[in-house]
Amino acid sequence: MYNAEDVFFVIAIIDIGLGIVLFFLQLHFSYFKLDGLFEFLRHSYGIQIRQHLLRKGIASRMFLTMNLGWMLFRYKRSIKNGELDSRDYEGVPSGMRIYIQGIHLVALVLGVVMVVLFVIGKYMGWLK
Repeated sequence: MYNAEDVFFVIAIIDIGLGIVLFFLQLHFSYFKLDGLFEFLRHSYGIQIRQHLLRKGIASRMFLTMNLGWMLFRYKRSIKNGELDSRDYEGVPSGMRIYIQGIHLVALVLGVVMVVLFVIGKYMGWLK
């Protein structure tokens, strides 16, 4: 059947592939849906100070998408810190909120899996 090293590399390839898919989903969001998100979050201070990053290119749009997504993913802390207005957060459509929070949750899980795979691969001697 399959030995442990084969399973390790199959999981690593799947993790990398899902990471690439996640990158393109985030890229799609940053170019086609991010402007709509600004419509809903126009009263939030954290959004207002970051909005100038939209005109700086692909890297800044991706950074902005990750930053806003993290604010929505950890919304209680963002509201407590004053970056996010609670009325704005409630005004974001649930589909968009689930999409953003889902992307960040999946990215977090994929990152943890990649770190675990790295540690296991180094320990077993499969990665040199």
